[in-house]
Amino acid sequence: MRNLIENDEVIKLIKPYLKDVEAYIVGGFVRDILMNKKSPDRDLILCNCDVEKFSRELADKLNAHFIELDSINKIYRIVLENKIDNFWGKKAGAQLFLSKAIDIKELVSNIN
Repeated sequence: MRNLIENDEVIKLIKPYLKDVEAYIVGGFVRDILMNKKSPDRDLILCNCDVEKFSRELADKLNAHFIELDSINKIYRIVLENKIDNFWGKKAGAQLFLSKAIDIKELVSNIN
């Protein structure tokens, strides 16, 4: 599985920018890898950085669109257009969803 993730075009595209960032791939992309499917989305949890600042800077560096989904919970989307090869050999888009890590205490306090 690790090889499939490391060889993913989007992951290879963003990996150089993740040198000093603790990042975890989560969500549907992992499920799709396990099911041997292509996924247009990459969900990343970032732990040791300002997620908004990182997301904005990454979008600028990749000439991509930055979208703020939830400023309170620090969830952002970067839309990559015509950056990756699709099934037909043409360039297609992909989306990165970036969010901050939360701990269980923060989640429980938000519920109460």
